[in-house]
Amino acid sequence: MSFTAFSGDFSSNMFTSVENKFITKYLPQADGDAVRVYLYGLYLCSVASDFDPAACAKLLGLTEAKLLEIYTFWEECDLVRILSRQPLYVEYLPVRNAAGLFDVSHMGEFTLKGKDAVKALNRVLTNDFTVMDAGRVRYSLMCYPGGGVVDDVLVYKKSGEDFFIVVNAANKGKAFEWMSANLDDFEVEFEDISDKVAQLA
Repeated sequence: MSFTAFSGDFSSNMFTSVENKFITKYLPQADGDAVRVYLYGLYLCSVASDFDPAACAKLLGLTEAKLLEIYTFWEECDLVRILSRQPLYVEYLPVRNAAGLFDVSHMGEFTLKGKDAVKALNRVLTNDFTVMDAGRVRYSLMCYPGGGVVDDVLVYKKSGEDFFIVVNAANKGKAFEWMSANLDDFEVEFEDISDKVAQLA
């Protein structure tokens, strides 16, 4: 097969011309599998350097024979260059068909513990945490007195007096500083544990 001959020549500005050709001329001739292989090929050209039909067929749920039949279709349509890279993975296919993992360890993580934890959260965040069951998570905003937003956060309730708070990485410093400055009236323990934990979503 001549698929790999196009690998070194493919560039990002080819996407538009190839896609326009596909939409205007070849889409009426393509079945669902051919369309999926086409879209997959666009992805491969941006992330990989070689072509493996067995891995590609497995990820797309096709037999190798069917895959090669589709490649022949695209070769006849002069679009084979989009199918010239090796599929190490395709992010959206495993996520749609099974599950996906995203490393969000870069986020900021705080703990808030103590008998006044709920009162403290209701002071520094906009949501109401008096009616929240253990094991639940709640989205909220952290606002300045004038209404401006410090950050948006997720609050996990581990128990009645134990909360885990996730803040955006870019705002971790100012969020911790602002919360710390507004907790003096409460019997709580507030800690930044960002360097001690990892997160997967």
